[in-house]
Amino acid sequence: SGERFSVELTFNNHILECHFAPFFPALEHTQSGLIIVAKDITIRKEAARLAISEASAREAAMLKSEFLATMR
Repeated sequence: SGERFSVELTFNNHILECHFAPFFPALEHTQSGLIIVAKDITIRKEAARLAISEASAREAAMLKSEFLATMR
């Protein structure tokens, strides 16, 4: 019995979420193998990075405003 596992890979500027699972058939004289499922998660990752950047920019603007208000 083998364990399933997942990894994130970058290929041709795309981020792929890959899941691997060994396959062991019930019949004795058939070959075992590996099932691989890959999903392109590039857009999801970019959206998450953008959200973090936007939150950081908002916080920086707020801190700047607070700082300037204390300087008056």
